[in-house]
Amino acid sequence: LKPFGSSSRLGPSTSPPSSMTGCKACCAFLGLTMPVLLSFLGQQAIFFWPEWTSEMARFDLKPPSPGDIDPCAPVGEDLGRDLSEKGYTVVRQLIDQDEAAALMGYADSLPFANYFAGYRNPDYRKIPELAPKLRPALERVISEIQNGSRIVVGAPDGNVEDSFRSFEFLTANPTDPTKSVAHVWHQDFEAYYLSQATEQYLNMYLVLQKSDPMEGGLTVVPFDVLKQRSPGLHDVLLGRGATSWQDLAPMMDGMLCRNHQTYDKHYYLSFDLQRIACSPRLVAGDLLVLRGDTPHRTQTPVKAHRTTLSLRFSRFNFSTESMFEGGMVKYSRLRAQKDLFAAYAYASEDPEFRQALRTGTAHLRAWPDEVASRLKALRQRIDTGYWWRFLLSHVRREVGRWSRLDTTPWPIIYY
Repeated sequence: LKPFGSSSRLGPSTSPPSSMTGCKACCAFLGLTMPVLLSFLGQQAIFFWPEWTSEMARFDLKPPSPGDIDPCAPVGEDLGRDLSEKGYTVVRQLIDQDEAAALMGYADSLPFANYFAGYRNPDYRKIPELAPKLRPALERVISEIQNGSRIVVGAPDGNVEDSFRSFEFLTANPTDPTKSVAHVWHQDFEAYYLSQATEQYLNMYLVLQKSDPMEGGLTVVPFDVLKQRSPGLHDVLLGRGATSWQDLAPMMDGMLCRNHQTYDKHYYLSFDLQRIACSPRLVAGDLLVLRGDTPHRTQTPVKAHRTTLSLRFSRFNFSTESMFEGGMVKYSRLRAQKDLFAAYAYASEDPEFRQALRTGTAHLRAWPDEVASRLKALRQRIDTGYWWRFLLSHVRREVGRWSRLDTTPWPIIYY
């Protein structure tokens, strides 16, 4: 008989503890899978961002010559030709001062939005009530543009009832930057992601109030001038969207050009776009019309008060798969307004929902549970895509540093 409490073991155990065996198996598994995982992450990161900083394309500005086109050459005589060649035009006195004042009074009654400084959101239905002459005037302008160019945003007569529309009041305020637009050089982002075609998208600014005709407006780069002075950059920007520019001073001269139409691409400009730009003279009642791909910015510094009614028109060319194809910055933009983009994606699947979205009544209807479930799934896909690219962006920076193929640190830009 064994004494109470004695062990049945006759000597020390020769087998390792089970925890040690599991640890060794785990280490062996990680040793086998980690190189595969790192290789996969590296390949995915390079797929999204294949260019090394040593390969960044450079664009220069040709020296001025006597035959150069004036960036502020007159516009407005032929709207279709202006939009085709220059990318912008101005229609003088589209509406009278009474209608401009009525719309200005309505803008002043609205609170500022919280997503961009200087933005206010009107009720679509109030616009024609306050300015009954605006719709027929816009239809005449759109019809003339469509007849003289390849741009198509509505019916042949300029009617845009079946098109997608966006109306916003934009204010430039030199005394209160918190209530003032301050857009840097860019080609439109969200508007391009929604229209998905620059030749079927128009961006209009109807001036309601402007304290100085030459200040506080918008600045544009005409495409004919860009083609003449920097043809390589012209070819990169033509037909594109979702581009912005960053001034590199005081680190160095020039600008960083970032295109995020789909994936994230970077270019170096040895010059400032302001050298080939124009800030058109505008007064209340005038309409500035931009093609969807025209580079523009808020005229800086802001020295005058200005309020415009922003009018955007496009055909519905939306593809859900095209929306989900893209890099870090595109997904940042999608995620910032994921309710809107999920709604557009679902509208491409459901004609009834598309009509409600087009008329601005989608939020007023009680939709079946399956609609809510589908919208939730689309929002989740946006979130998942964003965080995946967030992870890969850091992998991409480390790959460039480890390989030494990036001569300068790869720029992680999230928005």
